[in-house]
Amino acid sequence: MTQLAEYNGQAYNNGLTANEKAYLQAQEQINLGDCTLSIFKQTLSYGIVLYGIKTLPSDEETNLLYGVIQGHYRYVTIGELALAFQLNAVAQEWPRVECFGLMSVAFLSDVLKQYSEYKMKMNLAIDKKKQKLSIPAPSVDESTPVDWLQMFTDDIQYWKENKRDYVLMLAPMKLRKLYELGAYTDATWSDDEWKRWQFMAYKKTLDANEMSDYKFKRLDKMAKDCIKEDYQAELSRLVYADIMDSHILQQKAKEKL
Repeated sequence: MTQLAEYNGQAYNNGLTANEKAYLQAQEQINLGDCTLSIFKQTLSYGIVLYGIKTLPSDEETNLLYGVIQGHYRYVTIGELALAFQLNAVAQEWPRVECFGLMSVAFLSDVLKQYSEYKMKMNLAIDKKKQKLSIPAPSVDESTPVDWLQMFTDDIQYWKENKRDYVLMLAPMKLRKLYELGAYTDATWSDDEWKRWQFMAYKKTLDANEMSDYKFKRLDKMAKDCIKEDYQAELSRLVYADIMDSHILQQKAKEKL
């Protein structure tokens, strides 16, 4: 998988519940304090779609949200923020915090406050199982298997309903799985298609970070690596979008799933 970044997710084979696994996997992602504005916007888009918010935050409001969250919740990960959105929406772990049609600082803070209590509960539960916890070579936990086919089929339906931000939020992880299963290789697409997507992903990444090509080239290695993560994610989303627009490519995935 040379065109796309590797996804090194850890597999847990320890009898953990589905909620505990989701929590641990969410913790593997980048901290809000270290994430770029582009990655934050993508996670915010997930929450906006999830709650059916019609009034989108302006660039100024998004920057405000970004600054406040980075300042007060810098050690919460991007995955945990997405998980908090989801848990709040289903209202099974705590009474739902209402957004009242707005993605505001108060809403995000209240959701993350509830999530902090949930996090303490998860840590206590996992600590009790710590003696059984192992992180071996990737394996399948047959007790709670991921239904990748259903997830892919849902994505196709959401795509038809124009819920594209929702579909593309986790596109990098899903595309990685499809590569692992052999549904696609880099050769599935032409060199011209890759060049076009690479250009689009690079431009979109720079625009999202309000950065010029000249400024990017003058960054230090650590800052460049962060931007490159954004770029790889954008590239994966462009490829996954192409799959969502192609019945032939969808069929190839279904045959492997």
